[in-house]
Amino acid sequence: MAALMSVKVQAQDAVDDALNVLKDLIRAQQDEQAAHDASYAREKARIENTLAQLEDRRQRKRAECDDSKAHVDFVQDEITDTQNHLDFIAKRVATINQQRIDLHDGRCEANQVFIQSLREHRDALDVIDFLIQDLQTYQAELNAGASLAQVSSTVDKLRAFSYLFKAGTLNEFLQLADPKTEAELTDGTKQRSSEDIGTGHEDNEKEALKLKQFESGTDDRNVVGGSAVERIIGLLNALQQHLRESMTDLETNEIRAAIDLANWLDKTEDELAELAADKERKTKYLQKLEVDLETAQNVWKQCENEYQQILEAIATNEAELERRTNEYHDETERRNNEITLIEECIKIFQERVSSMQDFLANQAL
Repeated sequence: MAALMSVKVQAQDAVDDALNVLKDLIRAQQDEQAAHDASYAREKARIENTLAQLEDRRQRKRAECDDSKAHVDFVQDEITDTQNHLDFIAKRVATINQQRIDLHDGRCEANQVFIQSLREHRDALDVIDFLIQDLQTYQAELNAGASLAQVSSTVDKLRAFSYLFKAGTLNEFLQLADPKTEAELTDGTKQRSSEDIGTGHEDNEKEALKLKQFESGTDDRNVVGGSAVERIIGLLNALQQHLRESMTDLETNEIRAAIDLANWLDKTEDELAELAADKERKTKYLQKLEVDLETAQNVWKQCENEYQQILEAIATNEAELERRTNEYHDETERRNNEITLIEECIKIFQERVSSMQDFLANQAL
């Protein structure tokens, strides 16, 4: 009986030892799981902290890259505006220079016309002076009854300058200078015009000179009445006065045109000087912009490269977090399965031990 009890005690000790081993296995798995949980939590916190820092860097780097790109765009716009301004300067300088050439040519032509007009006026004055001298010489003979035909050749010379006078005044002069006028002055018949007498002279469009129109002013000059010679001399004096006034106008206009041209040339010289200075400034600015553009593009490209590196670092850490999370869940599931198996073994073992104890108890009876 004592031996049976000793065996029973030993058997119970063996069962307890076996159960303790199985329970130790469960505790070991639980301890490993707790350590694994803590390790995973630390790694997860570390990676999430790294991701947070990387996200902050990504946002700041994105803003920096956007600013760099905006600076590149600004420099490119400045280059375009500066080039357009330089093109404007070149076109403006070309326009001014062409205007100077055109005005120079125009002034040369105008000077030639001016000189030609002065010469024609002086020639007309010389003819009139010659006529007056002839008339004064012949006046005694004409008063004595001589014919005006003696001065007709000089009158013909004056017809060559008919474009310098108004037709009415010249007609009046030609009527008086016509030998037939002597009879008309005495018998009251109608005087003939220059068309009736015939000037034999074409205008040659010299009225385009737009000389001051001559007004004979015969009423004011009181040349009506008297002999034909006296009336002719009065008209010639009026013609002289008209020519002198016309010459004065020509000279005044020429001087005014020369002054206007000189003033315009002075202004264009100032403008050309300003354009040259502006061109120099813009050229230097363009050169600086081209250097700035290269630098800005390099900064922008470097920034984009760094941004891509940050994105890659974020992707790497996200992948690492996902990998560790998957490993954690796999290990946790494995340990849980092992603990479940051990618990199942304990249950089965306990059931077998209980059955054996019942069998031994029945045998003892």
